[in-house]
Amino acid sequence: MKSGPLLLLGAVLLVAVLNLLVSLGVMGPGASTSVEDEAQVSSPNSANWEYKVMNTKEMDEIGFRAVGKDEGIEPDEEGKMKLPQKKLLIQSLMPRTLEEIQKDGWELLTTELTQGGNFFIFRRAKQ
Repeated sequence: MKSGPLLLLGAVLLVAVLNLLVSLGVMGPGASTSVEDEAQVSSPNSANWEYKVMNTKEMDEIGFRAVGKDEGIEPDEEGKMKLPQKKLLIQSLMPRTLEEIQKDGWELLTTELTQGGNFFIFRRAKQ
């Protein structure tokens, strides 16, 4: 059996688990430790948040740049990089991509899988 479908299935499963953990408040800035915190999390004022929607290509570009930086690999004149295959597996690339996005305060809210592509929806407190 080819590894492509298994990698895709693994990626979807990873995103689903991350989404579940964020929505349950177990992970991310929304995680709470007290009843007062829980009340604030359960009724957030949308005016206090900004949102970002990214497609798969945008996510991959962030991940590829981060892996290239980690490995000390610079893009050539055409913007291409020769990255190690083991670093490009979804199990390695997705967590590294999310780490990079979280540096700017974004938290993954959910993913939308549509016929037009996959979309990742993030939020952060307004700055």
